[in-house]
Amino acid sequence: MDNFLVFWFVSVPLIFCRLLNDVFLLPKQVLLSGGAVILFVCLLQRLRGRNYNLLLEPFFWPLTAIVLTRIFSLTAAVNKHATLYSIAEAFSFLILVLSLTEFLQDEKNQTKVLLALASVSLLVCLYGLFQLAGLDFFTWEVPAGSGRSTLSTLGRRNFTAEYLVAVVPLIFFLWTRSDCRKEKILAGISFSSGVVTLFLSFTRASYLGFFASFLVAAAFLFRGKVAFQKTFILLAVVVFFRSGLAAGQPMGFDPTSVKSRLLIWKAALAMVKEKPLTGVGANNFEFVYLPYAKKAKGLLPVAERVANAHNDYLEVAAEQGVLGLAALFWLIFVLINTGLEVRKKGNRQQQFFTVAALSSCAGILINSLAAFPFKNPSVLQILAFNLAILTVFHHQVRKK
Repeated sequence: MDNFLVFWFVSVPLIFCRLLNDVFLLPKQVLLSGGAVILFVCLLQRLRGRNYNLLLEPFFWPLTAIVLTRIFSLTAAVNKHATLYSIAEAFSFLILVLSLTEFLQDEKNQTKVLLALASVSLLVCLYGLFQLAGLDFFTWEVPAGSGRSTLSTLGRRNFTAEYLVAVVPLIFFLWTRSDCRKEKILAGISFSSGVVTLFLSFTRASYLGFFASFLVAAAFLFRGKVAFQKTFILLAVVVFFRSGLAAGQPMGFDPTSVKSRLLIWKAALAMVKEKPLTGVGANNFEFVYLPYAKKAKGLLPVAERVANAHNDYLEVAAEQGVLGLAALFWLIFVLINTGLEVRKKGNRQQQFFTVAALSSCAGILINSLAAFPFKNPSVLQILAFNLAILTVFHHQVRKK
């Protein structure tokens, strides 16, 4: 099972199938959820005869609340099949976190997973950089005029960037804390290529997520060293203005432009206003966007499919109502509270690992303000790993 765990962590970001209409997301989601089921079955076998109370797991209740709010939103859904699919995704994520918590109690498994992440990240980056240089193993359908881009095995440059934002802090931890020379070399190369590929992806939201993750790391690692903290803050501000406000915006309706996203968010707010409790139904945003966009008097796209709100928080509020948003904020609160407790009471290795996990989560959460990494299976895999490792350390600290 330990070998399966490593294989699974490597496979999710790499898998795709050109025979499917959804070449990238569907195979990854199937493998993510399938792996969760397999790991959960193995967890149940391990727990036979043991006194285990899953209700004491710190993330059990907020993740369960997310599942329940998606079920509640089913009453308002236009496409109920899409909502049922979303409910299954949320449930699989819940059992995934519970399962990983069991298998990551072994420090050897923690190291194996980190090495797997460093290896797969390097492969993702190398493929993306080859594409940028004009060398590709496949011919992808790239929109006209978009030029070369770091699509890699994730299919879109923003998906690649979102994954790197999530995984780079963990690789940095392996690079700086490993005692093995080969591991340090692998992690160092993977970290460097990750940063280069991330910046060559030219995705503004991921830039902000990346610097947010390092701001969190700086806040913990350089406590009392104001000069370091100010430097990180200055870099984050510069990147924000360069990549967001100062960047030229496309004319017309382009979901990647700030102007167009504001119009999409306006429609999302209209959904929240009309159905504040149930939302329009989990995973139903794209099916109801057009009528709400007309009500909001926004710039309507011509032959343009608006499938996402480009803000995960707004999309959760629109699809699952304020109850769904409250459940998400509950998860974030427990995440921060658990991380701070381990950071305060854990040993040095646990503290550094916790900083890496919190930095990774910060990058994902900030990225979510102007993108949709919660719909990226490769990012969800990293998020589940972070929650699980924090749970492991939480239990270890409490036992002391």
